[in-house]
Amino acid sequence: MPRETRKNQLEDDLTIASRASLPEIPVDDSAHPATISRSTLNAPWLLQQHFGGKIDLAVELANRYPTLPLITLIKAYGSKAAYQPAVAALSAPDGTATVLVEALPNSYQFQLAYTLGSMLTFRFRLHDLTAVDCAHWLQLIHREQDGVAFLWGQSRWEKDYLICTIRRQFASLYAFSPNGFEAGIRLTHEVKGELHDWLASIWNPDTASTGTTPNLLTW
Repeated sequence: MPRETRKNQLEDDLTIASRASLPEIPVDDSAHPATISRSTLNAPWLLQQHFGGKIDLAVELANRYPTLPLITLIKAYGSKAAYQPAVAALSAPDGTATVLVEALPNSYQFQLAYTLGSMLTFRFRLHDLTAVDCAHWLQLIHREQDGVAFLWGQSRWEKDYLICTIRRQFASLYAFSPNGFEAGIRLTHEVKGELHDWLASIWNPDTASTGTTPNLLTW
């Protein structure tokens, strides 16, 4: 093999290896596990099993968190200035569990703070989302049929991410961090709908009044 050809092949191999460090996994529905186009060896064990079609992700999460607090109240507030986040406060009737959602206008950055009993708070930051990521997630959680919706950026599980599971009685919103902590709540469908509309008004203000989200799906 000529030396120049061998050199080019080695460079191509290095390029392919570097690309494999950031998986690109389209996720549509828990009933149809995603086609894995990149290595998932570094994914959490739970996701490895899901992508391999070995578990029902919604059932597995429900078994791990059998008594999640039920969120029935939501109060949403708009942003007072362009540099200040809009805020939505979700809470259980007795106030023992709350989630504070903060979203910056004209941006796809937002944070969630899960608080238990005014004592312990876990904060999750999603700062690498795109318009497609957000529109895809909004479309999926807006459905009434059972399903699973992931919200994460290009780095997937390597940064904080959300999983929303939808069932006939309620929806569950789980947050995960690569730092080793996670949290979850149950939402009534009314609260889920209000959270959807509030986020749509921030992420897609031009379409918020119609109650729809733009069809930006590319997978």
